[in-house]
Parts: sequence; C-alpha cells; structure tokens
Amino acid sequence: SSTENACGLFGWLNGAKIYDLALHKTTTIGIGNTLPLYAGTIAAVATGAVELTNVAVYGNIVLTRTTTTQTMRNDVGGLIGFAQDAIKFRFCAYSGTIECTAFAAGTATTCSSNDIHSAGGFLGRASGSITADGCYINADFKMHNGGINIGGVAGNIFNTANISDKISNTILKLHASVDGVTNSPDIYYISGRFTTCTATVSNVYVTKKSGGNNFSSFYRAAC
Repeated sequence: SSTENACGLFGWLNGAKIYDLALHKTTTIGIGNTLPLYAGTIAAVATGAVELTNVAVYGNIVLTRTTTTQTMRNDVGGLIGFAQDAIKFRFCAYSGTIECTAFAAGTATTCSSNDIHSAGGFLGRASGSITADGCYINADFKMHNGGINIGGVAGNIFNTANISDKISNTILKLHASVDGVTNSPDIYYISGRFTTCTATVSNVYVTKKSGGNNFSSFYRAAC
C-alpha cells in the first residue's frame, strides 16, 4: 500500500524496453489529497519511447481513498498509469479488476470522478502514440461514481492530431460496473476520451461480458 503519487513495480520508466515478464498480484493503493496519482502494475509513469514485449499481468488494482475529501484526479492502468511519449505493446496481456473504493476516516463513502479520472486496461492516460499488436486485455472496471473515462486499452488518449495510434490483432474482453452515478461515465472499447484524429484499428475482437454498463463504441472522439 502507498500514498505516493507514483505507484508500480517501477515508479518511472524512461526509454525502457521490458521483455518476458509475468506478474501475478493484487495491488492496493491509498489515495491521498496532496498529489495526483499515477498507478499501474508495471509502472506509474513512462517517458521516452517505451516498449513492452511479452509482458503479462494477472491481478487486481484497488484504489482506496484515505481522506474525507479528494480533489486530485488520478489515472490508473492495468500496466501503466501515464505514458507521456510513444509506447508500444507487443504480445502483452492484462487480466484483472480495476476498482475504486472509498473509506474516509474508516467510513465507507462514494468514490468521485476525482478518485479515478481515467482508467484503462493497459494505460490510464496517454499523451504519445500508442501501438498495441497481438495483445489480450480481460478487464473488469468497478467504479462507484460517474464522470470517469474508461477504455479497454486507455482511459484517456489526448495526443495531438499528427500522432497515429495503431491497435491491431488484439482481443478485448471487457466489463464495466459503475454505480452511484451522478455523472454518466464515458465507457468505450479503446479509449474513454480520444483527442486525436488519426488512429488505425484492425483485427480487434471485442467481447463484452454480461451485465454492467454499456460500452458505446471504440472511441469517444473529441475532434
């Protein structure tokens, strides 16, 4: 458990290449109120050109608020919390649950959109190009309020229009359950928020597990 603003096996990857890694664990993270949180099982933050090849994670991420008020927006991904630059996934997998619970001063409360702003199967948030090829994502998103960006690959992609994202030969098996909704969540197969206009999606197979909230389409396009 941690209340740091960067939580993962690696706090920060800079231009790293990771090969042939498998993890099986559940991570519980305490959400404070002083710094935004980036959380992922492999890394909290990735900068520079990062590549993951044959990396598989089987496990859950549970974020628990530790203060009575929460104003910082947090990004959580099955593998990486926030990718600032170009990132590539080849033959990677994530299988698990990403969940937000709130226990302020020992009392169960409702998570807000500030507790988790963006949640994704591989990435919470990305500002560089994303390439995913030959990957598998089996993600169950359990949130307890709305106003959240939820995406099978990334919760929020806000890169510029001259960057191209490529998602290919990938299987998505997804489920999202959002209760206590005060603002409708943005739930999409690839990204809950998408502010680039150049993307290639090919041979992506989607299975929505029964029940829960509806997935609208591949992207919520903002351009």
